[in-house]
Amino acid sequence: MSAISSIGGSGLIQLLKSVAKQKTHQAAAKASAPTGFGPAASTAATGSSLISQIQQTVTSALQQAKATGSTKDPNQIVEDSIASLLKNIFSGKSPPPTAGSSTPSAQLSFQNALKSVGVTSQQFQSDFKAAVDDAQDSLGGSLPTGTTLDVTG
Repeated sequence: MSAISSIGGSGLIQLLKSVAKQKTHQAAAKASAPTGFGPAASTAATGSSLISQIQQTVTSALQQAKATGSTKDPNQIVEDSIASLLKNIFSGKSPPPTAGSSTPSAQLSFQNALKSVGVTSQQFQSDFKAAVDDAQDSLGGSLPTGTTLDVTG
């Protein structure tokens, strides 16, 4: 079984939980929150739906880059696509993900897309963490205390 398979399904859920927990602790440590945010502006999503959206977004971005002959670093494509998705969700430009789940075929497509450009599970984890940081920075700082990114299924 390849290293990439560890980021599908439960492996990805564990990564999301870890990052969300880390970011929650960082946000709680911050004394101030960006203007216009608070518990009422929380973003909640079911884990499966968020995972499905991340898988679809990354797979599409990598496939599009390959189809157009892009020379952009695949890790940057992964990071940028996730950051864009999260920015839209966190800012309210896109509604929070709704109930649903990632299908085995979507998970396989995601894993194959990463593998085809040489992105390992460790690289994906780094790209994901950087994307979360980028999305938070675009909001003017960490997510405020009380903001929830629910990644449980």
